[in-house]
Amino acid sequence: MFANEKHALEVEREKGKEEKVDLLSVIQKLEQEGEAHLHREAEIRAELKRLSQELRQAGDRIIQLSTQLEGSEVRRIETLERADRLEVQLTELASGAGLREGETTKTTIT
Repeated sequence: MFANEKHALEVEREKGKEEKVDLLSVIQKLEQEGEAHLHREAEIRAELKRLSQELRQAGDRIIQLSTQLEGSEVRRIETLERADRLEVQLTELASGAGLREGETTKTTIT
């Protein structure tokens, strides 16, 4: 009677040992996967940091180019205004030169 119970306990004990080995194997595999995930996380964080730096640099470059563009636009407007003034002066000079040649009317240029 005790022999049967002893044998059943031995079978259960062996099953328990096998389950323990299986569970230890699963734990080891999960630990390895966890380490791989931690390593990948560190890589992703480093890449994110690099991309953030590039983004900041690009933003700084955009601000710099925008400032240059504004300066260029101011100079372009000033040049157009100067060209308009010169055109008016040339028209006045040409108009004055034509009157002198004909001597029909006296014009005062200011």
